[in-house]
Amino acid sequence: MIVSGIPFRTWKKTIQIITGFFLLVSLITPLLALTFYLFETDFDYFFAKSPHLKQKATIQRKPSPIQKEITIFDDTKKPYIPNPEITDFINFTHYNARPDANFKTEKTIALSSHSDTIYAKQNIPIFLNCSDLSSITFSKAPTPYSFIPLKVTPEGLVAKFHVEYRNKKNDIIYQSSEEVFLKKTLQEPTKLKAASKRAFDSLEGSSCFAPDKLIGLDKSSSFDKKRKLFRLCINKNKDSKPLFIKKGDKLSFQNNKWVINPKSTQKKPLLIISSVNDHEIKATYYTSNGFFQHKLLIPIHQSSSKSLHEFKFDEVYKRNKTSVIGKIKGKTFILKENDWLVKKESLWKHMTSTQEFDDLLDLKQNHEILVCEKIKEKKNQDYFVGYLFDTTRSNYRKLEIPLKKNKG
Repeated sequence: MIVSGIPFRTWKKTIQIITGFFLLVSLITPLLALTFYLFETDFDYFFAKSPHLKQKATIQRKPSPIQKEITIFDDTKKPYIPNPEITDFINFTHYNARPDANFKTEKTIALSSHSDTIYAKQNIPIFLNCSDLSSITFSKAPTPYSFIPLKVTPEGLVAKFHVEYRNKKNDIIYQSSEEVFLKKTLQEPTKLKAASKRAFDSLEGSSCFAPDKLIGLDKSSSFDKKRKLFRLCINKNKDSKPLFIKKGDKLSFQNNKWVINPKSTQKKPLLIISSVNDHEIKATYYTSNGFFQHKLLIPIHQSSSKSLHEFKFDEVYKRNKTSVIGKIKGKTFILKENDWLVKKESLWKHMTSTQEFDDLLDLKQNHEILVCEKIKEKKNQDYFVGYLFDTTRSNYRKLEIPLKKNKG
C-alpha cells in the first residue's frame, strides 16, 4: 500500500518511532521535575551551556527580600553621605550693624555664591542645593542640606551646617551637624542708592572745630546746650550750619541734610559719632540698608593763636562813658559798647550787616573778630574791655586796656 507515494511499511515504521519518542518523554519528564524539587537545583546553572554562562548566572543572582530588609534597617550600620565643603562655595560678604536695626524682623546678613546673593536672618535656616557637589547654590525650596547663621564676630560669621534625610513616613533616617566659620570676603565696592551716595559724598571734605568760645562767654540760657560742644561743618553751602555734636550723637540724612538725633532714623543714611577729642572725631557711616559701612576720621581744625597775642592798639582814648577812640595800624575807629570789628585782608572794618554776622557764626566766613564789650572803671582808672577771637573762635584773648584822656 502506498500513502501519497510513500510505501506502507515506511510510513508504519515512522509512526512507531514518533509514538515511542513521546512515550519516553512522558515517562522521563515527571522524574526530572521531582528531582529538581527535592534538591532545589538551580535551573539556570543546570541548563547553562558553558562555564562562562554558569559564572554569570551565579553573579547576577539577587538576594531574597528578607535579606534586603535586614541590610537597610540594621541599627548598627549608618549610611555614609558625603558632606560638601560649603566654605568653598558660600561667602559671607556684608552685615547690617546699624544700631537701629531690628534683628528679629530684618535680614541683616549678606551671603553670596558664585551666581547669587541673598540676605538672611540669624538662626533662620537657608536651604542649599547640593546635588552637584562641585557647584553648591541657594535653594528656595526645602532640601536635606541647610545653613544656619548663628553669630557675627569681627572676624566673620559663625554658622551651623545641617544635613537631615527623612523617609516617606517623615522619620529621620540620617542626621549630621557641624559648626563652620566663614571669614568676611572682600567684595567689589557696593553700589549705593542715590540718597546714600549723596549722604556719603557730603561727608567728603568735612571740617570740625573746637567749641565756640564766643557763645561760651554768653551767659544766656539759649546757649547752655552748645557751650562745650564741637562744631561739625558738613558740605558747606548756602543753607548749611555747623552741627554741635558730642560722643554718641546720631546724625540722620533727611531731605538732603543731616539732622542730629531725630525721632526716627529707620531706612535713612546714618552717621554715629563714636568719640570726640581735641584732635579728631571718629564716626561710622551706614547706608540706608546698613550693608555698607565706612569709618570716618575727621581732624579738628587747629587754629593759631599767634595773631591774638600780636594784636595791639596804636592808641586808645576815652571818648565818653560808652565809647572810645582807637587807632589800629594807622586807622582810627570810634568804638561803642557791643560794636564788632572784623579783620579782612589785614584790614579791620566795622561789621555793618546782619548777614555778615550770621555768616561768621555759621563759619561761612572765617575772620578774626574784635568785640567791644564795655568801658569800666577800676581804682579811678577807666579801662576798655573787649574780646579778640581767632578765625574760628576756638581761641580768644580778653583785652583790658587802660584808657588815656581824650586830647581834644
